[in-house]
Amino acid sequence: MTTDNRTLKRLSLEFRDIASNALRSNDADARRNLRRLLPYVENQDLLRTTIASSGGPVQDVGQAWSRAIEHGEHYPYPESELEELGHLHALIKFLSTDSGQDFWQVCYGYGGVRSGSTEEAVSSVLHEVVGRYVNSLNRVIELALLDSSDTHYGPARQIQVTVSGGAPQVNIAQDHGSVKAIAQAGSTLQDLTLAAQQLMSALSTQAGQESTEAAEAARAIKGEAGSRSPNRFTMKAAVERLDLYAKAATAATQVAPYLRKVIDLVQRYLSDTL
Repeated sequence: MTTDNRTLKRLSLEFRDIASNALRSNDADARRNLRRLLPYVENQDLLRTTIASSGGPVQDVGQAWSRAIEHGEHYPYPESELEELGHLHALIKFLSTDSGQDFWQVCYGYGGVRSGSTEEAVSSVLHEVVGRYVNSLNRVIELALLDSSDTHYGPARQIQVTVSGGAPQVNIAQDHGSVKAIAQAGSTLQDLTLAAQQLMSALSTQAGQESTEAAEAARAIKGEAGSRSPNRFTMKAAVERLDLYAKAATAATQVAPYLRKVIDLVQRYLSDTL
């Protein structure tokens, strides 16, 4: 399937917006936001055909979900990334369907977590299921963007990538003009992985729900920083949680330097990858 560059960029922006709303849902609006996400994805040829190629799950995902909650486990995702995408799409359909239960009731106890608030249960499920789904489809879009060509620039558009000292230098020339940029994203992610681990260690000595949530946010950032295709929305949501924690009176003095370093590195990464 061939899609032009501008169409893919539009798809990327629209998808990120609607996916962000789904990821930030609460118990009251989760199903509504998921029902907005599904038709958008299914109406995009690139995303629809990719999901269709997964073959879809053989098992009833609703029954598998119920068994996972009953046994305090996570959903049994297949090893294949493509097959997993099919399962995630089916799971989101299941979660978006009105089953006669509140949304939080469908989420509570998933993964064996039966403590904390109902909103935490909802957030945890959305982070895992919708987060995985969004990451997979973002990767599909990004790969399509890499393979696309923009005819408006023609043969004058040239891209040269030079790696020196661990920092990729990207030179782009188009229409007799030139733009030079130094991308530090790779080294920033390496620093961020270490900083997030240090923050998690510092937070492990702190008691309280706020510190636990901050540690979860740091863990999410570390996971994204170490992935092949970090999700900007997941990192942005996690750093916003850390920023709120940093501004709260509950943030211990000994944790503050690690906290600020992670926040600064995430903000630098988000700025470098705009």
